[in-house]
Amino acid sequence: MGKATFTEDFKREAVVQITERGYPVAEVARETDLKAVYARHIGALFMFRICASKVA
Repeated sequence: MGKATFTEDFKREAVVQITERGYPVAEVARETDLKAVYARHIGALFMFRICASKVA
C-alpha cells in the first residue's frame, strides 16, 4: 500500500471539522475515509502551523 496524499484543502477542511465545528476525530476520520491516526496527525500539523505563524 502506498503513502496516501491529501490536498491542502482536504486537510484544512478536516481540521476545521475537528477544531472549529467540534466534531470528534473518529467521526471525521470515518466520514472522510481516513484512519483516526491520519486525522489526528493532520490536526496536529495544522495546529502547529497556526501557532508557528502567530509567533513569527
